[in-house]
Amino acid sequence: MSEGGKFTIREAGAIAAVLVVLSCIGVVVLVTQRERANRTICSINLAGIYKAMYTYSTTCKDYFPHLYSEGATAEVFGFHDNPARDTPTLPPAYERTDNVTAALWIIVRDGSTGPRSWVCPSRADALADPLTTLDAAGGYTSTPAVLENTYDFGNAHALSYSPLNLYNPMNHDNWSADVSPAWVIMADDNDASDVGPVDRAGPHTRAGKPKRPYDPKDLAVSENSSNHRGEGQNLLFGDSHVAFTDDPFQGPSDDNVYAVTRAGANAPPSLRNDDGDLANVKTDVTLLPITGNGGGAGSLDPKD
Repeated sequence: MSEGGKFTIREAGAIAAVLVVLSCIGVVVLVTQRERANRTICSINLAGIYKAMYTYSTTCKDYFPHLYSEGATAEVFGFHDNPARDTPTLPPAYERTDNVTAALWIIVRDGSTGPRSWVCPSRADALADPLTTLDAAGGYTSTPAVLENTYDFGNAHALSYSPLNLYNPMNHDNWSADVSPAWVIMADDNDASDVGPVDRAGPHTRAGKPKRPYDPKDLAVSENSSNHRGEGQNLLFGDSHVAFTDDPFQGPSDDNVYAVTRAGANAPPSLRNDDGDLANVKTDVTLLPITGNGGGAGSLDPKD
């Protein structure tokens, strides 16, 4: 400090540098604390969804919400042919297709869960369904809708969680209160775009990258849900507990829950085929992508 009681340029610079460092540390701490809080809220969402599904199952022969389908198609749908939300009659299209998201909406329509229960606070583009009518393009209007006249989520922004394919005959017992405790029935959404031919047990290759030993951190970043900054995902298990994991290799076989196993390698699920190898279908958990993905497997959102 100079004789006049003022800081020298060098001292002022040093103080400014310290303040910048402290400010950066404060921002990092704040962001970290916010993400932890979001993970907790997300976990509460999934636990509440399970509670509602279980309550539903007590009057439906132990099965979780399941929309009746006449369909002979092998393909599943979501957000399909969304009605204008101004009629109390279930649109015929919903009786002809295997609509996964409309089945989930059943426990919103009956009041067991609220629209906010289905959005992860860590997902940047999440928007709880405002329960308004929809325009011709499927966008929300400012006109309130009657809850009993709604039959599906308005769009993919209102659903942050990937469920298993409840219309796959192989999942018949997994979409019920009798599901194995170790089975994953829902989790933070993952579009599966980064799923590559990786094998947890040994060396693996990924598009454009050389073969190398298994690296848990690498897989966590590349194949986790994007809902939590790529750091992991909340998973809802068959026994109702929710756990945050830093990699997607979970379930009975410790396989990637966002991928199917085909010919010994992982691949994104197709909406027409999420069975994978028949030898593994009883232990290979496969959750459906809500949003579109770069792997060409499609998504439940037809607008992707």
